[in-house]
Amino acid sequence: DERSAIDFQVRPVITSRISGTLTGPNGPEVHTGLDLMSAVADDVQRDYDFAAATTITDATGAFTFLGVTPGAYTIRVLKIPPRPVAPPSTTITTVIQTGTTTISSSSSGPSMPMPIPPESTWWASVPVSVGESDVTGVAVALRQGARITGRVEFDGAAEKPQTDLLMRSSVQIDPAD
Repeated sequence: DERSAIDFQVRPVITSRISGTLTGPNGPEVHTGLDLMSAVADDVQRDYDFAAATTITDATGAFTFLGVTPGAYTIRVLKIPPRPVAPPSTTITTVIQTGTTTISSSSSGPSMPMPIPPESTWWASVPVSVGESDVTGVAVALRQGARITGRVEFDGAAEKPQTDLLMRSSVQIDPAD
């Protein structure tokens, strides 16, 4: 079906800047990414595709989000330690999840779980409201993430899977709400 004479009107909207500093346990956090999420995306479990804006801190821990329209937002930061390099004889599996798409790759070798980095994961979540003027001086402080440890066991009526399959199981933690 073809339609003609359809006009869209675009009108200017006031935008603002959000600026502040990101600090961690040792002071300013440099070259760290921050996401500005719409408050509506708070209810979405995997919300990284819903970022209204992203930015990176500078050498002093300062950040600025540009072109932000009025509304309620949450500034989110997740600083994950790098995974240790696996010895060449281990099985390496890479999983990248973007929205509803999952990309996996693996290389074979003797099965062995990847080591868990000893460093902590750090995070922050700060609500911010934007009107018709800039929002300045927003202090975002990283908090240490909890470490959950446990063990995967099979308890069922079906034949017990091989031990290496249990060792390669992934565990996901979701918010209780």
